[in-house]
Amino acid sequence: GETIYRGPVIAIITPFESQLATIFNEMESLLKGNSGLTSQVSSGSGGRLFTRSPYKLTIEDSRMEKNGKKILKNGGVVLGFVSGISTKEDGSGGGSSRGISPDIIYLDEMDMIPPETLEKVILPLRATNANVQIIATSTPIGRRGKFYDWSLNDPSWKSDYLPSTVLPHWDTIEDDIVNDVSEEGFKTEYMAEFISEGSGVFKTEYIYNAMAHYEYSDVLRKGGEWWDEIAGILDKNICITV
Repeated sequence: GETIYRGPVIAIITPFESQLATIFNEMESLLKGNSGLTSQVSSGSGGRLFTRSPYKLTIEDSRMEKNGKKILKNGGVVLGFVSGISTKEDGSGGGSSRGISPDIIYLDEMDMIPPETLEKVILPLRATNANVQIIATSTPIGRRGKFYDWSLNDPSWKSDYLPSTVLPHWDTIEDDIVNDVSEEGFKTEYMAEFISEGSGVFKTEYIYNAMAHYEYSDVLRKGGEWWDEIAGILDKNICITV
């Protein structure tokens, strides 16, 4: 039969609705800058190009002639979901994204999406399509989770490192920023570095390392190998014995 081409189904998932609104407003602004593109959008009303509940932007399912036959012109859809707040213990938070079959998944500020939501709601979406593409961006917050592994440990992922120093006007704002933020805040927010979170009694990396599978006999082993190699603690004087 006739080959029919359609635009992709794109799912944009963010931890906060304000981020999602910013992304869709930016897409709308870009589309409105081109009358030809604007005319292809079929979603939205009252001058808007997308609907807000749920977030959805649809490229018109218009048809064009080719060799006397009707073929699909595009039909692409951009869907938006919030998966970072009101997450339940069973990982059902962000459940509104269940049941979709995306071609492209874009995770914005991925490091702030709860791990249980990623595991039980978002990542299973990869099984709905044989060639799902995932794009993840985030400011590192110190969590040693999926974003950390994909960025630094998994060779099957392509990683791009884009600190604030790539901004063309960085030289004009650098001094003010350095003077206004802490060293850790500068490293994470502006240099996009994975570091240990400074808040709390224990460093984040120690907590995640302590969650590894081990036997107490390993902890008590002489020589300190477990502390160095598994727990990642070089200075054992900071440990609290209970």
